[in-house]
Amino acid sequence: LAVKATTSLARKGASAAERIAKLELSAAAIDELVGRKLNEFYEIIKTKYFPEFDSYPADAQLAILSMAWAMGPYFPRTWPTFSRNVKDQNWVKAGNGCQMKEAGNPGVVARNAANKKLFFNAAVVKDRGSDPSVLLGATAHEKG
Repeated sequence: LAVKATTSLARKGASAAERIAKLELSAAAIDELVGRKLNEFYEIIKTKYFPEFDSYPADAQLAILSMAWAMGPYFPRTWPTFSRNVKDQNWVKAGNGCQMKEAGNPGVVARNAANKKLFFNAAVVKDRGSDPSVLLGATAHEKG
């Protein structure tokens, strides 16, 4: 409550709150919290927006969940073109349309680049008929 009540810290970042923050989570508690949130996001994404999600290439799944982590799991409702491309499994168009706003949020720059690469990997997986369960990763398509 002390961190929330100290509104002067709102725009200074998490490290500014260190002097008054008293709560610490163990690595196991963090893993449990992140896992629970990821499962919640997965269920929303799959049931409300992309029912074929489990059949998508692993790289596309990771990129979609990355976007959900940054914008919340309901983001597809405000991204209609992107969502249509995902439903059509047009991974190149999804990759070209996945860029989140970077102004005022420099951390999103690297995430945007990684997500785009992941969608392009998904296109390669689809075109080659490769195993969609194998994650190529954010740098795989650069290897040719």
